[in-house]
Amino acid sequence: MLKVIKNNDIQVFPLNPYQLTNHYTVLHALLYDLKTTGTQLECFTFYSQTVLDDYIYTYPARWLLIKSYFDTLIPVIAEDPSKDLLFIA
Repeated sequence: MLKVIKNNDIQVFPLNPYQLTNHYTVLHALLYDLKTTGTQLECFTFYSQTVLDDYIYTYPARWLLIKSYFDTLIPVIAEDPSKDLLFIA
């Protein structure tokens, strides 16, 4: 993920100044902060399609809300641990 962010010159934007990290591990927290700030962002990068698919299946309406705050979704996929991470737009 960090390699994709660096290679594509993506600026990480903290939504919540009290958050300990620059990334979200809980999508419910991301949605809360997006609603609170009302910020429209350029891209959403995510590492695990499996976790995201589970969230989409369980909370489809919440996923649509999250997705509406971003122009582009960028999955980061590791096909083979011996290869570099791939960027797919």
